[in-house]
Amino acid sequence: MEFIVENLANVSVKLEALAERQDRLERQQERTERQMKGIQKLLTEGAKQLIKQGAAQKRAEREMAEIRAALKDLATAQKRTDERFERWLERGRNGHNSKAR
Repeated sequence: MEFIVENLANVSVKLEALAERQDRLERQQERTERQMKGIQKLLTEGAKQLIKQGAAQKRAEREMAEIRAALKDLATAQKRTDERFERWLERGRNGHNSKAR
């Protein structure tokens, strides 16, 4: 009888230790799950930001291409204006269309 009582006491102690261990493992698992959800949110937000950044980059590249084209057109127009001005100055130096000096 004493043997049975001792065994039951040992089993009780072991069961209590197992229950505590299981509780710790469950808490750890819950923490791990919360961390995983947090990481998933971070990854999702990061992906969204990358997509937005890519779209902004494409817009900026398009705008830069438009600016380059406008500058090229402006440079061409400026060159034509300079050439016309030079011709006008040359006519004036040669006495063409010059009023009394």
